[in-house]
Amino acid sequence: MNVVTMKMSNGDEVVANVTNEEENYVVVDRPMLIQQITSPQGMQLVMVPWMHSATVGETLISKHFVVSNKPTDKSWSDGYLQQTSGIALS
Repeated sequence: MNVVTMKMSNGDEVVANVTNEEENYVVVDRPMLIQQITSPQGMQLVMVPWMHSATVGETLISKHFVVSNKPTDKSWSDGYLQQTSGIALS
C-alpha cells in the first residue's frame, strides 16, 4: 500500500492509497479528507470521506490540483488503513 498525503490547491489535505500515476493524473483508492472539528476535548483532526456520495473505490485526481504530496506519517497511515479496511494496527 502506498499511502500518500496530498495538499490540494483549494487547501484540502487528502490521504489516499495511490494505486497508479500517469502524466496528468493520480489514481487513488478511498481518498479521505483531514478535517478539523471541535469536540468537548477541544480541536481535533479527523479523517472523513473526501467524497461523501460517491461509490467506494478508485478516483482520478488531476495533478493540476495537487500542490504537494508526501508519504503519510505512520500514525495517520495506520489510522487510514484501519478506517478504510477495518484492519487494526498496533
